[in-house]
Amino acid sequence: MRNLNGTPTATEEGVLAFGSLPLWFIGGNAGATQAEASTKLLEQTGQVQSLGGGRTAVKQWLQGAGNLERGTLIQNIESAGFKRMSPKTSPVSVFERGGMRIRLDPPQSGTPFNHMHLEYGGNSYNIFLNPVNYKSSAAHIPIR
Repeated sequence: MRNLNGTPTATEEGVLAFGSLPLWFIGGNAGATQAEASTKLLEQTGQVQSLGGGRTAVKQWLQGAGNLERGTLIQNIESAGFKRMSPKTSPVSVFERGGMRIRLDPPQSGTPFNHMHLEYGGNSYNIFLNPVNYKSSAAHIPIR
């Protein structure tokens, strides 16, 4: 279901009509209109002005996240309202907001590159915000 202007509408449960991604991921559960007006994500990158564009804007940001320096990536994640849950000295950076978790991992056995994980409700997601097996290559999003 979409508004007249084409933006997704929220259900009473705070879930976007186009999928299971909660509204807090795109700016809070006050609705897509408020998210569009108030949630600024990654203004510095020039790729995504805000998450108000909904799932498409998040997917665009995820597809370009691999081009960002780690420090910029962390700033962008924190500016979207995610709280760091790991020590700054840890090689693994974990961020949470509501039930959503973003984890930045260094290279490791089986994944010889820096990568990011998106997790919500026990599920892993790929750059297109589709649920994937947590062991799959799609669940290991390459980053710098």
